[in-house]
Amino acid sequence: MPLFAPATRRTAPTPAAASAVFGVLGLVGTVASGSGQYGGKALSLGLGPGGGERLAGVPGNLWTLLVGVLAVRRTRYEVSGPRGS
Repeated sequence: MPLFAPATRRTAPTPAAASAVFGVLGLVGTVASGSGQYGGKALSLGLGPGGGERLAGVPGNLWTLLVGVLAVRRTRYEVSGPRGS
């Protein structure tokens, strides 16, 4: 995700921005998960048990969904052409 954002920022700025946000959230979740696991409750950032894991995992799933939807939309547009032509 973090590498997709700079690679596509000129051709697809909205997905690139979403990729950057999801990538940063995933990295923050990874750090939160590790600090909660090894640092105890003091470093769990108030996320509760499993919160860091969810914060690390959910952005990846959302990013996959976003890229899939965009790929299907782009394929439909390129195959059928714009409406009315």
